[in-house]
Amino acid sequence: MTEPVEVPHKLPFLTPPQQILLMVFAGLLLASSVGQWGWAWLAGQPLVEMGSLEGRRAEFSVDVNSATWVEWMQVPEVGEKLARAIVYDRETNGPFRSVDELTRVKGIGDKTLDKMRPFLR
Repeated sequence: MTEPVEVPHKLPFLTPPQQILLMVFAGLLLASSVGQWGWAWLAGQPLVEMGSLEGRRAEFSVDVNSATWVEWMQVPEVGEKLARAIVYDRETNGPFRSVDELTRVKGIGDKTLDKMRPFLR
């Protein structure tokens, strides 16, 4: 005589009542979207054209005498080590009198400073 083999039950992803509820919500969402588009069309409102918006450029700058090392890391040419060195120098030797005075920090030469300059104030 052979012993019965137990077959594991597979639970469905959604029960039939959950499937019906999901279809009702999806239908309401679709009807709402179509209704809103239709209402705007009847009112004569133009559709949004994504290509018609003007391009914008994000700009930022770092205050050399108040920026944290994390803020310094957003500046091109500045990694964590240099960012921490800049903050350490400022805390040790006092505030920078100008952007040009950043060259007193080891690792910042004239070429590096020129690349950083547009982002500094």
